Amino acid sequence: MTDNSSNLKLAERIFTAPVEAFRTLPPGYSWAMPFLAVLGLSLAAWVFYYLRVDIAWLADHQVNLMGKELTEEEAESARNMLGRGFQLTMAIGTVLVLVPGAYVLQALYFNAVGALQGDNKGFRQWFSFVSWTSLPTVLVLLAMIAYVAASGDRLATEELNLLSLDGLLLRLPAESPWKVMLSSISIATIWSIALMIVGYRLWVGASLIKSAVIVLAPYLLVYGVWAFFIAR
Repeated sequence: MTDNSSNLKLAERIFTAPVEAFRTLPPGYSWAMPFLAVLGLSLAAWVFYYLRVDIAWLADHQVNLMGKELTEEEAESARNMLGRGFQLTMAIGTVLVLVPGAYVLQALYFNAVGALQGDNKGFRQWFSFVSWTSLPTVLVLLAMIAYVAASGDRLATEELNLLSLDGLLLRLPAESPWKVMLSSISIATIWSIALMIVGYRLWVGASLIKSAVIVLAPYLLVYGVWAFFIAR
């Protein structure tokens, strides 16, 4: 069996039989396919969006969200800055920094927890673990691309994640301080967390409760601090 067919078979099992997938996934298995799939689709989704959107309308929408404290001169300057080239470059740069950065931070976290418990798995193994458990993100990105393709050219960035808590349940107004946070929590986020709990339990041999605590801790910290500052 070739590496490509092995990767595709493992990807299928991640979605359909995660317990079996993690029982057969050797620590340190190649991280490239799932990582590059998420990175590549992230870039494709945002490039497609910014090439399709009515950029003048989007810039005006973004300036309006900045508040009424801007003078007309400042608002016009902001509109001029928020052109297609600028926003597209910022989106590409953000993806290239945030996607690898998020994977690295999670791998370092699991590596540190493992070291404290005497586990001998290294950073590369945990980076592979994070890459495979993050594979559900592909579904959110495909849904975003389909939504952009099916919509008109006046679609705001905060409305792109249809599979988020906000997109599925709340549909908060754009000016709500909670919208960005709730838009960042999607079906893929919950699915990936569940995969991490299952995978961590099988890889390390920890109890289900201990695995859940270790996996959920950084999420609860980040979203708890975020919610605190919003609610202040």
